[in-house]
Amino acid sequence: MRQQQLSFLPLQVLLHFNGYYTFLWLALNIVIFFYKANKLFYTVTALRWETSMLFLTYLIDFTRIKMATRGNKTENAVPLIWSCGLSVAVAVAYIFFLNLQ
Repeated sequence: MRQQQLSFLPLQVLLHFNGYYTFLWLALNIVIFFYKANKLFYTVTALRWETSMLFLTYLIDFTRIKMATRGNKTENAVPLIWSCGLSVAVAVAYIFFLNLQ
């Protein structure tokens, strides 16, 4: 008997390109923060807070992608569930950076 493969190729492709998107998002936000610091009236404490939130969001998103990749490749549900939980935190951070900033 042949065992059925449970890993999902479209999910793996999506996670692969999401890693590139996340890095591009980080680089563009760093450029935007340099623009804000030089051209706009922006307090130092707000800039420090948002920069730390930016790197924390990147760290959480990187961890989320790695856990989802590991869970998909090993066909293990626990890393995928943790990845879904981290997705909520990343979604809240993206909403902050897009709308509430």
